Amino acid sequence: MSGGKLALATKDATPLSDLLPPAWRAAPAFWHSPARLDVEFTGPQDALASHARLALADARVDARSVLDLKSETWDATVTMRHPGARRLIAALGLNEPEALQALPNWLGDGSVSLVAHISGKPEQLAARDFELTAAAVHARGSLVVDEAGAEPRVSGQITADELMLPLPSTSSDVPLPLYVLRGWKGQLQLAVGRLPLGAGPAFSDA
Repeated sequence: MSGGKLALATKDATPLSDLLPPAWRAAPAFWHSPARLDVEFTGPQDALASHARLALADARVDARSVLDLKSETWDATVTMRHPGARRLIAALGLNEPEALQALPNWLGDGSVSLVAHISGKPEQLAARDFELTAAAVHARGSLVVDEAGAEPRVSGQITADELMLPLPSTSSDVPLPLYVLRGWKGQLQLAVGRLPLGAGPAFSDA
C-alpha cells in the first residue's frame, strides 16, 4: 500500500464507539460530540506504517504505529492531550459512581497529557514507558493487560511524584468501591515520592 489516506468527520461520534471493544467504550457524553479522524498509511501487510490524528471532545490524540496484519501484532507511540482534567473526567463519567464524586477536586485544576509506547497482540495489550500528567498528578510506568487466561490479568509498575490519599470519613455510609476488583487479577507495584494523608503530614519515598 502506498500513499493511503482516510479522513472522517462527524458532528456526532457516537456510532464510532461501536467499532471499539466494549471495555474501551467511554461514557455516551464523551462520544456525543464532533470528531475528526485523519489517517495516513503506507507499506506491506506485515509492516504497515500509519499516522493517525483524532480530535474528539476537546481531546487531541496523535498516534504513529506499525502493524503486522498477518500476525495481528502492532506497536505504536501515542500522545493524548486535553485542556481540562475535570471536564475530561466528567465526559468519561469517571465521577458518576458515588464513591468517586470527589475525584475532580482531588486532582485539582489543570490539563491532561499522556505519552505512551503501546504494543498489542492477540489477547494482550502493553503500555510501556508511559508518562501521565493529569492536573496535579504526575505518574509514569508500565502496564500489561493479558486476557489469555480464564480471567484478565493486569501487571506492571507505576511511580507517582505525589499522591494524596483522602482519609475516610467515619460518618459516611458510602461503601468502598471494591466492586472494581471483581473479574480480574493483578500484580501492581506503586511507588510514591510524597504521600500526604488527608491534610496531615506526609511520608516520603513510599
